[in-house]
Amino acid sequence: MIKKIKFFYNFLRILFILISSNLIFSIFGIILRKNNKNSKFPLRLKKFLIRSGPGFIKLGQFLATRPDITGQDIAQELSTLQDKVEPITLDQLKKKLQDREFLELLLNEHIEIQDKPVAAGSVAQVYFGIIRNTKTPVAVKILRPKIKDELLRDLSILSFLLKILFKKFKNEKYHKLQDIILVIKNSIYIETNMRLEASSCKRLQNEAKNSNLPILFPDIYWNLSNNEILTMSWIDGFHINNQEELHKNNINLRLASINLANTFFTQYHKYGFFHADIHPGNLIIEYNTHKIYLIDCGIVSFLDNRNKVAISQILYAFINEDYDTVAKIYLEAGYINKDQPLTTFSLACQAICSPIKDLPAKQISISKLLKDLLSIMSEFKMEIQPQLILLQKSMISLEGTLRILSPELNMWELAKSWFKNYQENNKYSHISNFIINSIAKNFKLSNYYLHNLNKIFNIHNINQNIDNNFNKKSDNLDNFIKDNNNIYYNKIDYKIRILFAIISFLFITHILYLLFQ
Repeated sequence: MIKKIKFFYNFLRILFILISSNLIFSIFGIILRKNNKNSKFPLRLKKFLIRSGPGFIKLGQFLATRPDITGQDIAQELSTLQDKVEPITLDQLKKKLQDREFLELLLNEHIEIQDKPVAAGSVAQVYFGIIRNTKTPVAVKILRPKIKDELLRDLSILSFLLKILFKKFKNEKYHKLQDIILVIKNSIYIETNMRLEASSCKRLQNEAKNSNLPILFPDIYWNLSNNEILTMSWIDGFHINNQEELHKNNINLRLASINLANTFFTQYHKYGFFHADIHPGNLIIEYNTHKIYLIDCGIVSFLDNRNKVAISQILYAFINEDYDTVAKIYLEAGYINKDQPLTTFSLACQAICSPIKDLPAKQISISKLLKDLLSIMSEFKMEIQPQLILLQKSMISLEGTLRILSPELNMWELAKSWFKNYQENNKYSHISNFIINSIAKNFKLSNYYLHNLNKIFNIHNINQNIDNNFNKKSDNLDNFIKDNNNIYYNKIDYKIRILFAIISFLFITHILYLLFQ
């Protein structure tokens, strides 16, 4: 009963802000698909979102990447939305945190921190601290009290408000907005749990180490962290958009941009787990080493094997201007209805790519390509998968960051180069992907079984080892013979794995045939 009263009170508060912002009639105009000619509307909408709470600000940040819903003028205005808020004092945190005893113990016995935070956002604030016994500098991130409840409350009100506004007009925009709210809601559970954020950071760090990526992540102090407090290594550096420090330290911005883009491509394409909030505020260059650190791992996203393969194939086909393949993959992945004409969709894709392929680097925009693609998907009544919304937002955010660092960089060529190298180093991976996807499609296997099948068909690593051995220079005859023996046994191992995979596939097929006969 108390929850319902609180919800009703907050709903009335939001409704009052909405009415006082003179937005009602403009919003109904958008719902009814009428052109909004009020030049003040985008700014009023932005101010309304800021006044309404952190959940509304997050919605605005997502809408900034979705002009297919809002229109270009609104999306452009919302792109400047920041979630910086007035910080809570340390005394207030000590009183209002759920685990106040842990914070008191941390501050009294383990870490000495400054009174004022170095950064304050709508979800958490960060302090500079020093571990007492080792004098090691650390960053202490403390969650704002009851922020999870506040965010979920805002999203519930948003969803309820949409149902009222779109009651008689539950059109395409309504469903798109509800999808975005669902994505934000899912991301909140990691963003508002410091242990989950720590796990995300550790996982991204492991990915970077395993693939020798040049982008680094902070180390986690697990014994000095809990659900509300995250203690990490302090990165003594400057943000990547600090022009003065960049020039003073003679940073190679082009190389930094390439490293950042390649890291993102590897994260989502190879691992299906990526940092979904890459912007200048989350990128720090260390003073002494000039290494780049990616911080704030609260917003991450996952791609299952099917979507990961499909998206990579789509991007690769786009880069190679193979639009018929793009249309075919869209159909096979279930992104497009079977009754839609593939030839028309292929021509529509070509229509948005052809005009930009020969433009100078400064004029080529992947974000514009994605926005145009979203518009085409709307025209073809294609449902955008919720798990792809964060990927699309991340790619647009990444491009914006690269534009700041190295405006002359050609994102098309960057992506093309990365995919070409990946394909060369994984020559046989398409075979395993084909077999795995065929098994999954025919027998509807879960992601758990897909993961194990991927282990069985782990061909690309073997192939890479063979190539490395072929290219290795031998200092003497013994090493040369040894190297060639390694190649021989690797080839045998490769053939055994292929044979084992085929036998396993036939065995599984036979068992399933007997079961369902």
